[in-house]
Amino acid sequence: MTLLGRFEKLDVGNALRPTILKAGEAWTLRAQPSLLAPPAAPRTLRAEEQRSERGRALDLIDALTRSGALSLEDATLHVVLAATHGFDKGLVDTVVQVGRLKRGIFSTFLQRVISCLNQS
Repeated sequence: MTLLGRFEKLDVGNALRPTILKAGEAWTLRAQPSLLAPPAAPRTLRAEEQRSERGRALDLIDALTRSGALSLEDATLHVVLAATHGFDKGLVDTVVQVGRLKRGIFSTFLQRVISCLNQS
């Protein structure tokens, strides 16, 4: 089930809608050349530099895991899930309603992650 489908099923008032987040064109890179060196000055990355840095990061992960032969034991995956909510009700009613929705959204997200992992 899609995120919008889950919203429609769990939110009887149809007040919740998925939100698309788009990263800006210029990213700021903050890096430290080595473990004991002081951090380098932040610099702005444009589209081509972003692709290059993303490739370097994926190459590093590939090398550290020996192309997937080793697992990453203490890795953390950060996920941002955004939704827009219209507040037609009072604050307390809205908080209760959003609490119910979070359970459904999280289960939809986990199903999607598991299906993606099973495909790779």
